[in-house]
Amino acid sequence: TASHTIKEYRNYLASFPAGRYVAVANRKINELAEDDIWANAKINDNESSYEEYIRKFTPNGKHLAEARNQLEQLKEKRLARQKAQKEMASREHQREQLREQYAQLVNEAEDLYKDRKLTEAREKYRTALTNHLPGFVPTQNYLEEQINLCQNNITFLQHYENGKAAMDDKNYRLAIEYYQEALKINSNEKVEQLIIH
Repeated sequence: TASHTIKEYRNYLASFPAGRYVAVANRKINELAEDDIWANAKINDNESSYEEYIRKFTPNGKHLAEARNQLEQLKEKRLARQKAQKEMASREHQREQLREQYAQLVNEAEDLYKDRKLTEAREKYRTALTNHLPGFVPTQNYLEEQINLCQNNITFLQHYENGKAAMDDKNYRLAIEYYQEALKINSNEKVEQLIIH
């Protein structure tokens, strides 16, 4: 046949099922089918296309080595992509867990601060600060301000308590010194009244 197409070879086989060139026609059909399937596999360039070619034309396919090589490369790329996606998902999951822990620590610190448990609040804020990552809310600056606020209030209360103890001992000069130190940290009407008193 002049056109050398699968259709022409099949027409020949249908017309001459016992013809002299049946074997040649079948061989040509297989060769042309292989070329078509291989061309499609290369266009599609995916694992299933190469697997189909290998399945149909093992062990004598003209392009088996290339098909196997392409298939292997695609599998390696897919596995690398899946691994990267899994690692990314794992990192996202870890970050989300850290964010939740961070939020919990900040909430606990805020509750302690409201309850005037300043030392515990300060330590909780410090722990939250070690868990802070970019993008977490509240910000690092907020936590540092809260830690400073706790520390200042703790120091204020220490001066106040020391001043009170000195007053109870009737050591008024020492009491005034403590109260004045307290006022340097935080202006407080009650402390001012005690100094006047």
